[in-house]
Amino acid sequence: MSRGISREQVFEAARTLTDRGESVTIANVRRELGDTGSFSTIHEALRAWREEHRPEQPPAVSEALDAVGMALRKVWSAAWGAAQSALSNEREGLAAERARLELERAELLEEIARLEAELGATRGEPAGGNRRVATRVAEAAQEVNILEPTPTEPIVTAAVKSPTGPPPTAG
Repeated sequence: MSRGISREQVFEAARTLTDRGESVTIANVRRELGDTGSFSTIHEALRAWREEHRPEQPPAVSEALDAVGMALRKVWSAAWGAAQSALSNEREGLAAERARLELERAELLEEIARLEAELGATRGEPAGGNRRVATRVAEAAQEVNILEPTPTEPIVTAAVKSPTGPPPTAG
């Protein structure tokens, strides 16, 4: 450095400017020093001062993304565990319901097999078994009067079907 100003004087001027919130420039430092010192001397001293007082660099983007990714993995892991725990109870309930339904299905299949065997035995009977079924069907049909048509049934049926009324009778 030149004989006019020292490195320490430039550092002190830079600290003073920083404390006042002013920009630390060669011109401002020179003015703070009373307009003394060469620009090249102040420049070299300011370069050293800036190296010592360099602000901390924010973490690189990749480091921030890594941190966010790690946090997301932790959140996802916790959410997955909670969901699996909740679903575990649901799965147990559904498994019990399925077992109950499978048992009911097996019982119903047994009942179907029994009824089919009974029906097969009834069909295999001589005419008496079929006669019993036919008799019961006939009795039920008579109860609702559909077994044999009555003599007035065609006229009643035609009257119901005809929009103009019953057909004229002969006589």
